Amino acid sequence: MDIHQAKNAFSKGLITEIVIEPAETGNGWTILLHTSQDEREKLTDHSGLEKVFHDLDHATEAAKTIGSISPRIEEPF
Repeated sequence: MDIHQAKNAFSKGLITEIVIEPAETGNGWTILLHTSQDEREKLTDHSGLEKVFHDLDHATEAAKTIGSISPRIEEPF
């Protein structure tokens, strides 16, 4: 789901939670969207690939543009 699709889904009440988590590659952060159908979708770029933010601040800004809920940051210790 790209940022425009995520904004649209949020406006329709289909996004229940936004989670920022470390990227699987370990080189940044990804955004995980929880839907009202209990599904989880990664935020993707315009070509359908997982969007990786190399800075937590940029990931947080992007998450906040999706909707008015604060994103949860999940970081394993």
